[in-house]
Amino acid sequence: MDVATGFPFVSTCVKTAFDGGADGKARLCVPKDTPIIYSIYGMHRRRDIYGADAEEFKPERWELIKPGWGDLAFPAGPRNCVGREIASTEAFYTLVRILQTFNTIESRDERPWAENIKLAVRGLHGTKAMLQAVRKSLT
Repeated sequence: MDVATGFPFVSTCVKTAFDGGADGKARLCVPKDTPIIYSIYGMHRRRDIYGADAEEFKPERWELIKPGWGDLAFPAGPRNCVGREIASTEAFYTLVRILQTFNTIESRDERPWAENIKLAVRGLHGTKAMLQAVRKSLT
C-alpha cells in the first residue's frame, strides 16, 4: 500500500455522522447528520507523523511507520471502503504484470512531477513514459 498511501487516488472524503454525541461529554461531539470532510491528501503529509520530509515520495518510510487507522487510502471501521480488496488486487496484479513485461520504465517528461489535485489526484502534465519490453528467448 506504499503508493496508495502516498498518492491516494481520491484526495478528499466526505462522511456524515449517524449519531450525535449522547450528552456532549463524549470524546467527540458531532451532531447527527453533520457532514465531515477531510483531506486524505493533506493528512498523509502531516509532518508531525511522517517527518519533515513528508512531502517526498519515500516508500521505505513504511518499513518503520505503521499508521494503522491513520492510513486513509482506504478508511477503516464499520463504513470502510467496500472496494479495498478488489482495488488492491487489481493494482498489485497490474504492477506485477508491468514488472514481468518490461525491463525498464523511463520518464519522457523533462518537467518534474507535479500533482493536479481535484477530486482525484493525477499528474499535472499527464504521464509520458517509455517502456522497454522484456526480450524472450526463442529456445
